[in-house]
Amino acid sequence: MKRFLAAACILFSVYACTKEDNANGLPPALRAMIDSSGNCTCEPFINKYEWREKIVYLFSVKGPACLSTPFFFNEDGTKLGLPANYTYADFSLEAKFVAKVWECTELRNNN
Repeated sequence: MKRFLAAACILFSVYACTKEDNANGLPPALRAMIDSSGNCTCEPFINKYEWREKIVYLFSVKGPACLSTPFFFNEDGTKLGLPANYTYADFSLEAKFVAKVWECTELRNNN
């Protein structure tokens, strides 16, 4: 039985989704998004920024076959909209990256 469990753990670790998680202190709404993400196919992530003297969290995906609109949240976890005619590119130029809070990537077996 111990060998079976050890083999199962190894197989799971090779093929499973790993969720890098530095999300201590994250608002409950964003924490719930992480807990319910379940699938790493599109490699979702949350980054923390300082923008216009506020903390802003960005939720998006980076998988090569995935397209998504980035979502912005304040430090309470409330969804934010960008100002009219203000683009993600504008945000990227103006905001200061603070930390990668969380990312979900799929481990691949290269054998």
